[in-house]
Amino acid sequence: MASQRPEGRCAWLVVEGLRAEEKAADLDRQGQSAQAALHHARAASKFKEAAEVCPEADREELEGHAQDITARAVYLESLGGMPPSMPLEDHVGELLISLDLSVAQQPQEEQVPELLARSGVNGTSADLCDSGLQMVLALQSQDELQSFIRRLLSTSWRQVKADEASTEEFAKFARDFGTGAGNFQSLTSQLRSPLFSAKQVLTQRGGSWVAWRQWSSWTFKAEGQTMWSEWGASPPSC
Repeated sequence: MASQRPEGRCAWLVVEGLRAEEKAADLDRQGQSAQAALHHARAASKFKEAAEVCPEADREELEGHAQDITARAVYLESLGGMPPSMPLEDHVGELLISLDLSVAQQPQEEQVPELLARSGVNGTSADLCDSGLQMVLALQSQDELQSFIRRLLSTSWRQVKADEASTEEFAKFARDFGTGAGNFQSLTSQLRSPLFSAKQVLTQRGGSWVAWRQWSSWTFKAEGQTMWSEWGASPPSC
């Protein structure tokens, strides 16, 4: 197998960084600070890695661009989920390099799980939609898949019961789902099945490993009437 040329790897890393940056910019301008920060961080990591292997002429520009994007990510994270008031352009400018990106060549020696793990994707950060689920499945990690499913359950005020039997049943559910060709819609459909229905969870019948999260009476009045409505809608898209 032929080894990868340095300029090919450099160009590939820059292209990956630009893709992540484009996604981050879209989310940023939509006011989705938390998700934008995640994608900005991914982009910055790609540009930093590219700076280590790219020609010296482009190294300073790549390092500076990575620092600018990192600064934007830190700013967005500081907002606590609130939309940004500072325009993206106040932090990040255009990347100007001389490298020919048409020579981009994906590293043949790197496997998909390793690439995703290095990009920062995991079960606690991936978007709760089909593309996010597919990235988590590609990690081939049961721990990350379980984290993703736990987050999905929490959006409808549910959680995995704390007892050992329930933990084992949940692990089996995640393992069985991970070995199939599942998608986000099939996952949400399974979690809407009679075994995990509102009635079963409320009455704690049926051997379900799902339970309500703890909440106050005020929370129930404020959220309880609508928390199941999202499950009747189409799965969100990233």
